[in-house]
Amino acid sequence: DENTTIDTIMDVAQAKMSAAASSRCLIAVDYLQILPLRLEDSGRVKSTKDRIDLQVSALRRVARQLDSPVIAISSENRAGYDSKNLGVFKESGTIEYSADIAMVLSRSSSQETPANAEYRLLDLNVIKNRNGETGVVRFKFYPMRAEFIETGRDQLPEEPVE
Repeated sequence: DENTTIDTIMDVAQAKMSAAASSRCLIAVDYLQILPLRLEDSGRVKSTKDRIDLQVSALRRVARQLDSPVIAISSENRAGYDSKNLGVFKESGTIEYSADIAMVLSRSSSQETPANAEYRLLDLNVIKNRNGETGVVRFKFYPMRAEFIETGRDQLPEEPVE
């Protein structure tokens, strides 16, 4: 909500880790573009890009301080509907640079979901992986059960050189 700043996320994560006697946790932010700024940061922001840069840097610090992974869900720009590369993240730049792993979830590009199917065919495009492979992981997604079943993997196609 409008009160859930980076500081709030850090406090909640630390409290949950303490309650569970754990040294790590998973932090998920849904969704990056509406994460509110801390009051002390509001004067530093001149544009939406500045706002996202500041938030991504702050989340990176949280991940390091807590030695915990952070998943930040971001919207994508319209170009991302057709092309799955690092430029798809809305107000990107810092997202592209700072993320250890960047993924884009989309409808399957290789096949159509059959009419009246209880599932949807989705592709998880791993477009950046600082410490591993990139590629496409294909899924059947069953929305009524919130279940993903992996159906295959492919290497990402090469981006055209301009």
